[in-house]
Amino acid sequence: MLKHPDLIGEILSAMVAAVTIPVTVKIRAGWDEHSICAPLVTQIAERAGATAIAIHGRTREQGYKGPANWDYIKACKAAAKDMLVIGNGDLFDAQSVIRMRAHTDCDAWLVSRGTLGQPWIVEDALRVLAGHKPLLRTPLDVSHVLLEHFDRICAYHGERQALLDFRRVGCWYLKRCVGVKELRMQLNQSTSTAQSLSLIEQFPWQEVVWAEAFALVD
Repeated sequence: MLKHPDLIGEILSAMVAAVTIPVTVKIRAGWDEHSICAPLVTQIAERAGATAIAIHGRTREQGYKGPANWDYIKACKAAAKDMLVIGNGDLFDAQSVIRMRAHTDCDAWLVSRGTLGQPWIVEDALRVLAGHKPLLRTPLDVSHVLLEHFDRICAYHGERQALLDFRRVGCWYLKRCVGVKELRMQLNQSTSTAQSLSLIEQFPWQEVVWAEAFALVD
């Protein structure tokens, strides 16, 4: 629909007329770098009655390659009158949320992939926005959150699906740690959730260190 912005307006108008709850939109900046239409879609969405619009600072053609262009989000914020504009793209820590706020003046932030393996990023961002420092976390803290996440997966899925889902989820948490290659391999080869749980609980987390690229800042 990014190739047909007017169609977006027609669909939104129909949705707004059909429901009593707020209607929100999430779009990319455009189909490709030669057809950036997000500011236009922002105006169309507001006229159609949308309450908020989330702008991903990449084009459809980009996928997740290359950096998100926050200038596109800034332009959408300038194009909106009263509708809320939500920034999205390359928000992987609390500091990036602050930088986006300063650069775009958007009303809110969609963290999205930034929560993978670090669900505390929201708490960190709220702390920084309130003028505080993010909490320092250790690999042992990560293991506690990982266990909680695992418990919720098991409560939601059956045994087989929980096991498969946890292999994917666990890798995200371990990505930020050095010295966990063996654990990662064991989790991928685990044949039951009970075995996976035992592997995590018995692993020597006190010996794990943060990867330099993901070290948390005091």
